Amino acid sequence: MLAAFLDAALPVGCVWAARADFTCDPPLTLAERAYSEACHPKRAAEFRAGRDCAAAALGALGAPPGPLGRGDDRLPCWPTGFLGSITHCNGLCLAITAREGVVSRVACDAEPNRPLPEDVAPRILSRRERAAQTASGLPDRLWFSAKECVFKAVFPDVRGYFGFEEADVILASTGSFEAMLSPSIAARARVDRLTGRWVAVPEFLVTVIAN
Repeated sequence: MLAAFLDAALPVGCVWAARADFTCDPPLTLAERAYSEACHPKRAAEFRAGRDCAAAALGALGAPPGPLGRGDDRLPCWPTGFLGSITHCNGLCLAITAREGVVSRVACDAEPNRPLPEDVAPRILSRRERAAQTASGLPDRLWFSAKECVFKAVFPDVRGYFGFEEADVILASTGSFEAMLSPSIAARARVDRLTGRWVAVPEFLVTVIAN
C-alpha cells in the first residue's frame, strides 16, 4: 500500500526508495562515518539506512555515485542539480529525490501510527486544527507529520527553526493536505501555501510534499 501511495502521490521525475531492514553499510564520508560511530546504535542504523535509501533513489536518477556528506545544518549535501528528503521511523526508512527544476521542494515524514500524547497535542494543533481533527476522526499525529513535512520543505529557504503555529494545516479525508504559512515564514520561504499527500497504514503515517 505504501508503494502504491508513493507512486501515485509523487510527480513524474521524483524517485523514492525505502527499506525496513536498517542493516546496511552505504558509502559515507569520513565525517559521516565519525558521526555514525559516535551515535547511539539505533540512531546510527537509521542514519546509515537513510543514506542507503538516498543513494538508491539518486542512482535511479543518474546522479554520480558517492556519499552525500553532511552540512553544518545537519542536512544531507545533495549533489549539484538534485534535491531530496529523508525520513525514518521504527521499521521504515524513506528517501525521495528529484532533479532540480522538476519540483521546487521535496519533503517526506514518517511517524508511528498512534495518537500523540495528551499533553503534546495542544502544543502542536491550533484550536481550529483540534476541532477539525475531532470532527474528522483522523489521527492527531497526522497533523504533526504534515507540519514536520512542511518544516522540511521550507527549511532550505528559511534556514532556522519555526514553531508549529507558523503552519496552519487542513487535512482532507481523501489523502491530501494543504498548509498555509504565516506571513513571516512565507516571506522567508518565498511561498505562502504548500500542498501534500498523506497515507495511514497499520504501522505508519506518511506525509509527502513535492511542489
